[in-house]
Amino acid sequence: MFSRIARYFAQPKRNWQWLIQVPLGFLFVLLIGIACTQWAPASYFERKSHDLFHVLEWFDEDHPKFPIEDFLIIYVDDLSQKELQQPWDRPWDRHLHAELLRKIRLDGPQLVFYDMVFDMPSSDAEADAQFEAEIAACGKVVLGASNQRYYFPGNEEPAEQLFVPYAPFRQAAAAWGVVQKHHDYADNGLRWMHRVHDDDRFQPAFWNATQLIAPDVIAAAGPVEQPRWVRFFGPSSTIPNMSFYTALLDERISFKNKLVFIGARHSVAMPGAGRDVYRSPYFRDPEGEMTGVEMQATMVRNMLTGSWLDWADLKTLWAIVLMSTLLLTLIVNAFGARLSLLGCAFFVFSSAICSIWWIHASGTFFAWLVPVLVQAPVAFAYSAICNYCFLERKRNRLKRIFASYLSPVMVERIADAEEEPQLGGEVANITPFFSDVANYSKFAELLSPMDLTQLMNEYLSAMTDVLQDEGGTLDKYVGDAIVAIFGAPLHSADHAYKACCSAIRMQQVQEKLRQRWSQQQGRWPESVCQMHTRIGLNTGNAVVGNMGSTIRFNYSMSGDAVNLAARCESSAKHFGIYTMVTEGTRAAASSVENHGLAFRRINCCTVIGRKEPVMLYELMGFEADLSEREHLCREYYERALVAFVRRDWAQAIELLNQSIPLERFQPGHNTNMLTTPSLVLKQTCEHYIYHAPPANWDGVYNLRSK
Repeated sequence: MFSRIARYFAQPKRNWQWLIQVPLGFLFVLLIGIACTQWAPASYFERKSHDLFHVLEWFDEDHPKFPIEDFLIIYVDDLSQKELQQPWDRPWDRHLHAELLRKIRLDGPQLVFYDMVFDMPSSDAEADAQFEAEIAACGKVVLGASNQRYYFPGNEEPAEQLFVPYAPFRQAAAAWGVVQKHHDYADNGLRWMHRVHDDDRFQPAFWNATQLIAPDVIAAAGPVEQPRWVRFFGPSSTIPNMSFYTALLDERISFKNKLVFIGARHSVAMPGAGRDVYRSPYFRDPEGEMTGVEMQATMVRNMLTGSWLDWADLKTLWAIVLMSTLLLTLIVNAFGARLSLLGCAFFVFSSAICSIWWIHASGTFFAWLVPVLVQAPVAFAYSAICNYCFLERKRNRLKRIFASYLSPVMVERIADAEEEPQLGGEVANITPFFSDVANYSKFAELLSPMDLTQLMNEYLSAMTDVLQDEGGTLDKYVGDAIVAIFGAPLHSADHAYKACCSAIRMQQVQEKLRQRWSQQQGRWPESVCQMHTRIGLNTGNAVVGNMGSTIRFNYSMSGDAVNLAARCESSAKHFGIYTMVTEGTRAAASSVENHGLAFRRINCCTVIGRKEPVMLYELMGFEADLSEREHLCREYYERALVAFVRRDWAQAIELLNQSIPLERFQPGHNTNMLTTPSLVLKQTCEHYIYHAPPANWDGVYNLRSK
């Protein structure tokens, strides 16, 4: 792992990328951790960390001097009210309290703690006197006091009133204290144990009870104002408990050496009072809440056993956050996405275990869920977003780079493919495209390699832009030649039409290039300013796919339809035209509604290497762009071709004499052509006048060269 981390930081990276992903990510995760431990969300994570700690803790230790079995809670509850026939809205008969306290006293308890406020005398003076006498006789009774706050309209600060035990009871008791507890208003959970009254003369009841039993513990515990977190010993009813009615009447119950806590538990609140219950930290607590007297017993046992949880100081807390941030930064940045996810999961698991163990062993509590449930997901998410953005940027950059070598369609297809490209292909109906610069070698020898490279880059860039605009897929460059595919890898029904449009637009763009080069006087030789391109198109079935070796291949095409397209390009020179297409391409392109393409039938020919004849056409351009002269030339030529096929040589020659001067490309007039279709057909007619064709001649013209 450490070698992987070292390799990550040793790898060269762009400064801005490293700055965003590592230092900025570290700072972001650190600030998130600090915010969740010090600012607005801090209380939430403290509460949840405290609750989950108790759910996951393996706290099963018992104290030898104060085992949990020595604690007993007696509830003034619904059963007692019913069986003893006591009222809801008035204090109970003090004779009952005196009788229960007498029973407890005779067994010799360690402590009797009342989570109740006897602040007023009852209507039965004799009962009060009896209760007072039992309190005094016991000598180990702690009574409760209540600090109430009242809010009045117009007053920002609440008015406080302290309800202390009735004077005779107070004087007879060993101690008394405030039983109010500090609970969280967000969820009614009780997690803190400290003084809630501002006057230091009034101490918490749990504090005074502990001092009564073990003054040495209080002396070593520090001031009461010290923040302490409650350490729970289990779900509700973990501390033994019973009903007031049972404790009073069941003679089998012993209170010897018990720490007895007496308080209320009712299914509904008593009139004028709220239910003294608090949220349990245990998710699976069957009762779901803990009573106030149970909390008092828990806090007293916390003090007696020293098992409360101290709050971590600021330096410790920040050190934990800083260390977590550092580890997470290394984990999420030094590994790939999957390993980073596993690393974060391991961090969460191990951090939770280590945090619970540390809190359990040291008794120092902190919001351990912050690094576990906040910093870890945030670090992973931040790193994932950065990696996604950087990888997407890198992916787009690679796509732009590879688009210089492959068709953008192929680059997109490879980038989006779920599987690696494999050798192989499929049969598809396509229009192969071949182009070649006429007389390339003529001006190539006149230019330096650098000038020739600059010229061809300008030419090929312009041609490729047109090709891709029309949806063609670039196959390859072969020097000055361009090989492309229309109709694959993405099929389109009008691929032949798009190929023809591409050929026409290329010729138009090259015309503009020639004009630009001509204006750069002295920069280019005359042959460059007369550059023309021959183009051949054919439409048919061919195999398209990845072709080459197992280690390097190219998306290409093969088949008879491809070879025929290449022969069309080379045969165009023989007839003195620049764009040659087959009958298949003409028919497919003409099937597009309102195609607007202009074709001229040249002849039915057999090309080199192929026995089957094919009708060849010149792609003249768009019908709307043809001049009257070009329309007449095509009309005369095609009428002459009909006469040629029926062996009417004289009629054919007469018509050709009218089309020859109308040809667009005249030999010797700023072109590289030495002939025209009309001249070729006229020469053939003249040849057949003196050398009659065979009897089975069908009008096919045989091309003898490429």
